[in-house]
Amino acid sequence: REESSVNADPRESVAGFLAEFKLRAGELSTRISALCEQRAETTEATLDSIASDVQSLERQVADATYFLPAYDARASNGTVAALRERMAGLRSKQAPRKKFAFSKDRKKAAAAPDASSEVPKPELAPPAPKIGSPRAPASTGPGIRHRKGEKIVVDACDLPGGEYVLEDLEDVEIWLCGPVRALFIHRVKDCKIYTGPVLGSALIETAEKCTMAIASQQIRVHSAHDICLYLRVRSNPIVEHCTGVLVAPYAVAYPGLPEQLAVADLASETNLWDKVNDFGWLRAVASPNWGVLPEAGRLEFQVPAADGSRPKAPSVAAQAREKEEEDAESEDEI
Repeated sequence: REESSVNADPRESVAGFLAEFKLRAGELSTRISALCEQRAETTEATLDSIASDVQSLERQVADATYFLPAYDARASNGTVAALRERMAGLRSKQAPRKKFAFSKDRKKAAAAPDASSEVPKPELAPPAPKIGSPRAPASTGPGIRHRKGEKIVVDACDLPGGEYVLEDLEDVEIWLCGPVRALFIHRVKDCKIYTGPVLGSALIETAEKCTMAIASQQIRVHSAHDICLYLRVRSNPIVEHCTGVLVAPYAVAYPGLPEQLAVADLASETNLWDKVNDFGWLRAVASPNWGVLPEAGRLEFQVPAADGSRPKAPSVAAQAREKEEEDAESEDEI
């Protein structure tokens, strides 16, 4: 029996995974719907718990990528993306409500119904994409956005350890010198992006003429053109709707990186950087959308010296203070 179990048809593993995935995704969808319809008390702990379960589901998909058929992997990733977008919308929708929940003035509480009836209207979450859509939203968490023509270094002490976002960037060089749990890169052009370990998934969506060096458990690339990726991953890289993608092994150096990679279980080369799955190319012949960067053209990347003049991104604490000030201003206006 043990021998037959080892030699079991791989399709049985696929069927088992899909059944469990459908169950977990359905439960998460129901929990999110309950919060959207206010059938459950909404607290930060509740939102964090669901977000953690969504991330766990995403890791489960990443671990199964190597044996899942392309269609099932794409559909599973799309389901996770839809759940993540619904969570982002729910957080933005619930944020204003907290201000009324902790009101100590009964007079304010009495006036709250009129205000609360108006507040949610502009805060409604955008409709979730159809299940199976590979597109994922940018997180509303810490990150670097709307920059052009800059060089930025983010030290480990300034990284949140959770999700991090790089969005709407042009001609920007960025160093993330520490671990993050998930990395979202959206709408970048002519950029150079070098990262430390990503403990979960890295998602690149809409990139053009960029060079990126990323070490992560899983990486997915969507709608990218003429980019070069230096990778260290623990599952096959995934590309879709891409052209001109070149891959090479991870080649980044900065103080403390070896220890960070060891903690993330990425200390040694996994030799999966060139095992790319192109979900947009289902023919038997090799995909023309990606290739291996010749050794003669490969580079090594060293973080700029910390000489006091090195540009730095705002710390997570500074970003949090800015958000609190914005929330306070909004509350005063209300």
